[in-house]
Amino acid sequence: MAIVIEMEAKYPRIGKELKKWRGKMRQEDACLSFGIEQSFYSEIERGKKDPSIETLIRIHQHTKVSLYDLLGLKDPEK
Repeated sequence: MAIVIEMEAKYPRIGKELKKWRGKMRQEDACLSFGIEQSFYSEIERGKKDPSIETLIRIHQHTKVSLYDLLGLKDPEK
């Protein structure tokens, strides 16, 4: 019998923001923009995994969603 451990992302807000940004765009098209596999993108959106710093920066650059919003942090300048 195998034991399955479900992991949760430390920053599930990233996935929520990506899903909101993606709208009706297919996941396959969105993940191509960030240079990641569709299965990994799906896990980010579902709050199961966090992207690397490099991927997070690519997401920010492509979507123009602030890093504060992606991480669910308060922007100290607002």
